[in-house]
Amino acid sequence: MKTSLLPNSQFTFISDQSDTFATPAFAFDSLVNTTYNSSNGLCWVGVDAGINMQMRIDRIRYFGNLSWTNVAQYILYSVFEGSNDLNSWTVLGQVDQTVHTGWNTLISKSSLPFRYIRFSHNSTSKCQLAEIQLYGILYSSANLTSTDSYLSDIVYIDGFNNKTFTNAIEFRKDKTATLVSVSPPYGDVFGGYDITI
Repeated sequence: MKTSLLPNSQFTFISDQSDTFATPAFAFDSLVNTTYNSSNGLCWVGVDAGINMQMRIDRIRYFGNLSWTNVAQYILYSVFEGSNDLNSWTVLGQVDQTVHTGWNTLISKSSLPFRYIRFSHNSTSKCQLAEIQLYGILYSSANLTSTDSYLSDIVYIDGFNNKTFTNAIEFRKDKTATLVSVSPPYGDVFGGYDITI
């Protein structure tokens, strides 16, 4: 399954504080001139995928504060982490000496799924991030009985368009088909796919 940029519209933004001057959404608004800011010694900012949803993160892109001339001075050794309970955290990646002004990329060290993903400050860093982008797969973690159903959105992103179809699919354990193959794996503008279910 191919991973892609996860749409921020699917998330609730969370942080160590959420007052007017420390808006968690600033780290996810696609603007590098807005910055999440916290005065707490142990600050963090992240996303919540929601009840019965999890993310498997493959890579993380992030952009430090635009005013930083030496990014490493501020966020070196800070970490990106995943959790399913907001208490126990798994490190996905650590900011190292290769960090620089502009966009940086970390490859996730974990293939586990998480409901929560966050950037976490440590004693040598600050939480002032302008942007965070998460790449991976967002999926339902609901356990369905044979009679339960669960509605899910379809998110379409092709590089030019971004559209969400709310509650477009109903998942039922006794009715939901399993996609086995798509042939060919890449098509042209005229279509011509064969889908095996």
